[in-house]
Amino acid sequence: MSDPTFIEVPSGVPDSVVRFFASCLSVFATKGADYARKEDRLANFREAASAAGITMQQAWSVYAVKHFQALARHARDGQVESEPIEERCKDLANYAALYLLINEDKNPGVAHEEAGG
Repeated sequence: MSDPTFIEVPSGVPDSVVRFFASCLSVFATKGADYARKEDRLANFREAASAAGITMQQAWSVYAVKHFQALARHARDGQVESEPIEERCKDLANYAALYLLINEDKNPGVAHEEAGG
C-alpha cells in the first residue's frame, strides 16, 4: 500500500466497523495533539515513564488499563458514567496503535506487518 491516506476495506466488513475505525483515526489525531508534541507523538509516555522510573510500555499499560476497566464495568453493569462506551472503545483501539508506535520506537527497524497481522 503506497498511499497511507487510502485504506482498502476488504469485502464483508460492516459499514459500522469501517465508520468506527475512521472515527478512531480522527480521535487519534485530535487527542494526540492534546497529549503529545508535534515532533514527538510519544512524549507523554516518555515523560511519564521517566518520572515513574518505568518503561514506556509500562506507562502505556497504566493509561490503557483504565479504558479496559471501563469496558469491563460496562460488560458487568451495562453502563459507564463519564463518556459513551463507543468512545471508550475508540480509546482502547487507539491505545493498541500507540503500543505499536512505542514498540517501533524501542525496536527501530522492526515495524508491524502491513497485512495478515
